[in-house]
Amino acid sequence: MADSKTIFKLYTIFQNDREEAYLSSMHEQGWKCRSIHLGMFYHFEKTEAKKAVYRIDYNKEGLKHKGEYIRMFADCGWKYVGDSMGFSYFVKEGDIDPEDEQIFCDDESRFDKMKRIFIGKIIPLIVYFLAFLLPMTLRYYQRFPYFPVLSVIMLVLMYVYLALFGITAWNFYRYEKKLRYDQRGINMKYAGIAALVAVLAIGAATVFYMSTRSVYEISDTESGFVLEAEQLNRTVTREYDLHAGERVDVDLQSIEGSVHMSFGIEGKDPQFFADFNGSDTFWLETLEDGHYVFEISGRNSECNVNVNIV
Repeated sequence: MADSKTIFKLYTIFQNDREEAYLSSMHEQGWKCRSIHLGMFYHFEKTEAKKAVYRIDYNKEGLKHKGEYIRMFADCGWKYVGDSMGFSYFVKEGDIDPEDEQIFCDDESRFDKMKRIFIGKIIPLIVYFLAFLLPMTLRYYQRFPYFPVLSVIMLVLMYVYLALFGITAWNFYRYEKKLRYDQRGINMKYAGIAALVAVLAIGAATVFYMSTRSVYEISDTESGFVLEAEQLNRTVTREYDLHAGERVDVDLQSIEGSVHMSFGIEGKDPQFFADFNGSDTFWLETLEDGHYVFEISGRNSECNVNVNIV
């Protein structure tokens, strides 16, 4: 039989008690926790089956003075197991009552631990969201004009992030409500957090909609068409039956953004296609008789296009 094994388990920051109970149970079965990696890979080694109590602490200040921090627990009979994702693990062996072996002896100290977790884990995630993820999503959409699916994936990830933040806030609310007595203050604080999440979600959706909508007008003329786009985020097409040797004059006035054009017989590879990041005037000549398709697309593009077939 193997003397060591690794088990994958996933606990949230609100499930320290379940995690402690799991490690204690494994110890009683003869598997002592040796280390934890990434907060989810538990490494055990074979040992004598005996009762033990595990406890988890989160204290960044303590880790800055690790020797003193560990000695403080050792003086109370706790053996240091290791650290993972900012959490410190301790164990005490012997025929002891888990209820009597608490490193946090009152509700206030337990809540202080949760505040340290919030400051150390949650606030950096909020800063990351506001300073990086949200701007990056919008910038990503503008920089990759012909791969909208990637932009949608970024938006979905942003909403998943908001959902996780909302779930975390809800768990903090339940935990704090259980430990504290200022119910009105707690309700007002978390109502504000819920309002912030809602505003961020609505704001992100509004910005995404405003940056992806198309505002344009296209009108057919006797010899072609005119496109006037205040914001182009879709593909505009016009179809013509043409003969070989006909000339197509194109006048593009690009004010902002990039414009993609293609021209060719329907069902075949385009005779012409190009991306434009500025104004241009050019002409094309049809190579054979056929049903031709002229396509113009953009991403946040402001442009005027005048096409004449002569």
